[in-house]
Amino acid sequence: MKGKRPFSAVIALCALCGLFVACQHSPSVSEPALLVITPSHATCLQQIESIMTRDLGGPVELTHAAFAKSDRLRMGPAELLDAQGRPLQGRLRGQPEGYRLSKNQNACQLQRDNHADVRILSSCQCRAVKPG
Repeated sequence: MKGKRPFSAVIALCALCGLFVACQHSPSVSEPALLVITPSHATCLQQIESIMTRDLGGPVELTHAAFAKSDRLRMGPAELLDAQGRPLQGRLRGQPEGYRLSKNQNACQLQRDNHADVRILSSCQCRAVKPG
């Protein structure tokens, strides 16, 4: 059988090629992250506020403490007030929404809980932290 390769050699070559392709396209893993305070931190917060405003349908204002100590942030609806500015007890406008900050390779990402969309935060710098 001169010039013919054994069947097992062809299978081995195909398996090796498949492994190489799989390694080249392995999914990257995102890690929980915290925001890093930089000179452009205000711009970063504006980008996050803009995303949350679109998601939640109302204005969102974040402080510099947002994502500073935890990779998660819960956004509750504003409390309803009467004409004198007192809280209207028992009147809530929906459930709080959760967001998670993560780092994937060199990019900061924001993901809303129970939603597949992941937003890249190009104006932000973050550092990965251990889950917990």
